[in-house]
Amino acid sequence: MTMSMPPAGRILRGAALLLALLPLMTACGKKETAGGPAPAAGTSGAAAAPEPTAAQAAPAPSIRETAEAGKQPWDGLKTPSDIALDDKGRLWVADQGNSMIRVYDAAGAPLGSWGSRGSGQYGLQELCGLAIKGDNLYIADTYRTGVEIFSLSGQFKAKSTAGLFNPHDVAPAPDGKVWISDSGNNRLVVSDADLSNPRPVGRPGAGPGEFANPGSLVVGPSGKVYVADIDNKRIQFLDGEGNPKAQ
Repeated sequence: MTMSMPPAGRILRGAALLLALLPLMTACGKKETAGGPAPAAGTSGAAAAPEPTAAQAAPAPSIRETAEAGKQPWDGLKTPSDIALDDKGRLWVADQGNSMIRVYDAAGAPLGSWGSRGSGQYGLQELCGLAIKGDNLYIADTYRTGVEIFSLSGQFKAKSTAGLFNPHDVAPAPDGKVWISDSGNNRLVVSDADLSNPRPVGRPGAGPGEFANPGSLVVGPSGKVYVADIDNKRIQFLDGEGNPKAQ
């Protein structure tokens, strides 16, 4: 995951906000067995709204400029699995348990949401990861095995499912590349900015540049890629071309 760089004041407020949210965070589920059912969602937090049937289209983005009155901080969250800040200081949360994206202000007041397990363009299924760069929202829709790019207002831009199996996280790099932790295949995938031309990086294993259930990842300002190599119990560092640098 990555985040846009808001002004200094927003960074300080964002840091406090992230610390406040950390107790709510839970780890995103491990990959499922090929052909098997998705892992059951967590049960902590607020009750989820009734799930739409397959025939119902998932709701489009509905995001307000000001917080909805009468709501508690972090209202509606069930299983938050990833977070990102936009340039306005808003916090975007991947609510894996509700299969939706939620948006909050700097105090945790709800501004809106989008998506559900319904069908259509905004349908999601237990997403694990998201990231923001400028006006782009990157989504790792884990159990529908795809990565998507939308504008922050909800305009569809790109999607890729080619060769992916339970993608856990996604991170845009300064050079425009998009990095994906392809956890079900025990590797990373790097693509062009529009998700075209995907290239595998790494393979299953425990050596340098090898992965066992890679999870969260982030790309630094220099282009260096940091990967949580979950089942190998380590963090791996790669250069911008995918070459292992340190562990």
